[in-house]
Amino acid sequence: MVGWRLPEPSCMKSDEQLQRERDDKGAELVRVGMLRSERLRWAMLTVRREDFVPAAYRDHSYEEVPVRLPGRHATISCPHSYPLFYEALGLEEGQRFLEVGLGSGYGAALAREVVGPRGLVVSLEIDPDTFAYAADRLDRAGYRDVVRVLADGGEGWPGQAPYDRICVTAACPQVPPPLLEQLRVGGRLIVPLERDSRQVLTLCEKAPDGLHCTEVCDVLYVPLQGAYGRERPRVGEAPPALVVTCAGGERGRHTRSAVRRALPHARIHGTSFRGVLRVHAAGDPRSLAEHVTRTCRGSVGRVTAVLAEVPSEREALVEAAVGTGVDQVAPGESFAFRVHKRGAHRYAEPTPELEYAVGGALWDALARRDGTPPRVDLTRPDVLVNAEVLGPSTLVGIVRRAWQDEQA
Repeated sequence: MVGWRLPEPSCMKSDEQLQRERDDKGAELVRVGMLRSERLRWAMLTVRREDFVPAAYRDHSYEEVPVRLPGRHATISCPHSYPLFYEALGLEEGQRFLEVGLGSGYGAALAREVVGPRGLVVSLEIDPDTFAYAADRLDRAGYRDVVRVLADGGEGWPGQAPYDRICVTAACPQVPPPLLEQLRVGGRLIVPLERDSRQVLTLCEKAPDGLHCTEVCDVLYVPLQGAYGRERPRVGEAPPALVVTCAGGERGRHTRSAVRRALPHARIHGTSFRGVLRVHAAGDPRSLAEHVTRTCRGSVGRVTAVLAEVPSEREALVEAAVGTGVDQVAPGESFAFRVHKRGAHRYAEPTPELEYAVGGALWDALARRDGTPPRVDLTRPDVLVNAEVLGPSTLVGIVRRAWQDEQA
């Protein structure tokens, strides 16, 4: 799944320019068949998305890019994401609607316009900073009748149940049971569900004989926090020992169990990104990476021994990559640098340019250390200095060719 890049700050456009862009975006979504219902189309033309985007990024309000919000892992989703969810749900006038993940408040404002005065919108947010931001934006935009609750969204809000429609805007391993309990019979729920290395947007209808679910499409969303989110590293925990990517095709589904067999006592965390696992285990990351690479041959993709975790910003990456390379590339060994971008990050350059710049800084550092020009091998280096970008964090480490050879 392709990641995204955060846009550069820009707030120069006039209200009239943004109005035209809002109209153009609505027409585009209608043209490609994503925006079909008249009430939702009217809502997207009425609600000013720029009122919910942080002021510094106002000019990007109608571009298909997410923008970071206050709070942990919080973003306002791309414009097309809202009809993607709401059209599948069949959100209509007069319905009782529960949203898990208030975010910027934009989705709640759209829903309020759709359900109208006879309907109800309740939105839950677990992060207090994100909650405060959204509440302020909703108030400023005049949506004071949206019920906002600072709480674990996976627990739902039984005080206003049952709901006709429930929308979960974060990925989770399964539908949280409290949400199913609060969904009326005949009601619909939509949620990104984690399936092996994928996130699948899933539409569920609660029927008298049980829950009927259909897959809509693959998506990429931040993980659900709270009691029903996937297993997550604890705050302040050390970086993982390894980052493991899944092998291609069907084998990708077996990567987690293969790593579990190789490292029985490891803690293996999924991520928000398709085919990427974080592995916490005791021991030297380099030895663990070699063991997993050799033991799980054919069941794993790239196995990186993680030696640093830094913010996804250029200066921090350069410092971590140079430090890692100077420590790990021995005199005479060939090296290369690679970066794999996913999620919302601060790397402005295209990947080839970033690799060239960071690789060049590492080449200079090795040349100063050894007094001779280091060897670069972009095809089969002895040491690959590797950067795995997982949204706001970048994990920097190494992959050795010897681990992948039949004979070390």
